[in-house]
Amino acid sequence: MARLDVSATVGTTGRNANLQFSWIGAGALVSVLALLLAGCGSSNSGPSGTGGATAKGGAGGAASGGIGGTVKGGAGGGGAGGVGAGGTSAGDASIGSGGRSDASISTGGAGGGGGGTGGSSAPACGDPGQPCCAGNVCNAKGCCIPITPDSGGAATRTCVGVGQACTANGASGTCSASTGSCTSTTTGQPCGGIGEACCGGAADGGGGPGGGTTFCTASGSRCSNNTCVACGNSGAECCQGTATNQCQASLICSAVDGGTQICTACGSTGAPCCSGNSCNTGLGCNVTGGRLGTGTCENCGAAGAACCGGNNCQSGLGCFTEGDGGGGTCKACGASGQACCPGGGGGGATCNSGLSCAISSGGNLCTTCGGSGQSCCGTGNTGTCSTGFACSGRTASAGTPGTCNTCGADGQACCAGATPCTAGSCVLKSSGNTCSTCGASAQSCCGTGNSGTCSAGLVCSGRDTTTSTAGTCGTCGGTDQLCCPTGGGPGAADSGVTACTAPQECALAASGNVCATCGAASQPCCGTGGNGTCTTGLACSGRSRTNGTPGTCGTPTVVDGGSRDVPFSE
Repeated sequence: MARLDVSATVGTTGRNANLQFSWIGAGALVSVLALLLAGCGSSNSGPSGTGGATAKGGAGGAASGGIGGTVKGGAGGGGAGGVGAGGTSAGDASIGSGGRSDASISTGGAGGGGGGTGGSSAPACGDPGQPCCAGNVCNAKGCCIPITPDSGGAATRTCVGVGQACTANGASGTCSASTGSCTSTTTGQPCGGIGEACCGGAADGGGGPGGGTTFCTASGSRCSNNTCVACGNSGAECCQGTATNQCQASLICSAVDGGTQICTACGSTGAPCCSGNSCNTGLGCNVTGGRLGTGTCENCGAAGAACCGGNNCQSGLGCFTEGDGGGGTCKACGASGQACCPGGGGGGATCNSGLSCAISSGGNLCTTCGGSGQSCCGTGNTGTCSTGFACSGRTASAGTPGTCNTCGADGQACCAGATPCTAGSCVLKSSGNTCSTCGASAQSCCGTGNSGTCSAGLVCSGRDTTTSTAGTCGTCGGTDQLCCPTGGGPGAADSGVTACTAPQECALAASGNVCATCGAASQPCCGTGGNGTCTTGLACSGRSRTNGTPGTCGTPTVVDGGSRDVPFSE
């Protein structure tokens, strides 16, 4: 006995024909397979994709009008093979001709191909709190509204769930399950659903895909002449929002006669590149005309081949420039253990969802990092870790990423952020800044800046930030002792402290400003500024603040004319 579960998609109509046969005999199984083969006579299966660390792979692909198989599984691949026009693929591919998953699939027709090597996952979208999906779509009839972040900047189209508040641009209400409308909490009137008034301001929000102050909330809708209309589908107006919001998958927002912008097909051979300079499987986005040029999907950018124009490659590949200054080559990137993909448009290196780019002895690689015992994330001199952990043992020049360990307690590494330590204070240390008791007499100086801090009446000496030497807190203010710090202001450790005990005053010294008897004839000049001070009738000469030389107080020299010889420093 055998069990056969078949799920087939009719490519010519886009309707699903679900056939399930449970526990049938071997003879019946052969008969069913024969019927399926007869129905798929016009289909040609493409090869399954390779690579693709995150997208679901699989075999498949069918000619237009055939029945596209949806076999699950396969190693890698950016989604199932291409399907007949109007059909659906087995993975995350979009519906209709030109549909593609994160790793791009072929369009309908003979020989749909699998996903390219590598591949990256699309950002999560559609659920409450997540960005709206392509075409301003939210899951479970949620509402898509423009939310401005607390830090300011451009608004982001974000999904709110049914029953949640939809507050933006002057609108305040609750997301309705029936139409995706935002129903006012004061008047009970809905807005934002298709055919309803736009939410927000009273002006027409249709001025370009970026939209104005008015907006619509239902999935696949935009504001036009203060009324919400459908958008984002092929041939329809582009939705409001950024490029990722304007059209549904496999479509791109293009200008037509009269300045109107509509969603048109993209990704196939000779068609415009889709959002993110992406194309269907086996094609790369060839950008011509320089940085502001347009891109067309062509047969370029395969693994091991030269990059397409604009440094683009086929899905799952990155364009890596060779060291001799020659043209770039497309290579697999983004998956765990693979090289980080070069960032487009001047952005940083990227990896598949759930991974981060980190340094290694063999070059920057995509990996899981930042947790306890894991490598530190990032490619700079300072690695990053998750909250509650700090990076230690990092040597970027040697490709050593360092390790994330718990932080903040006494003897542990200092944490990042406004509260680096839960016990003690953060102190300089050659092996890495450490939380420790500090600031008292004979203890390390507190802080990590150029000037360490100590308790009142003490001063930091012997500090050298170039070698991460914290220095030591010691007594100050007495004869030949360092001057006490006095500039702390209210509440600081040295607030109200006198620099020196009378009659000593603070004077320049090569080893640091010290308390000394000064100002009289043949004594050091007092003060720490550029001009030393002396007792009335005496002048300071030989002073060099750069070298820590205080100068000497003496009788001014009388020159011709009877005036005294004023030292240059005065």
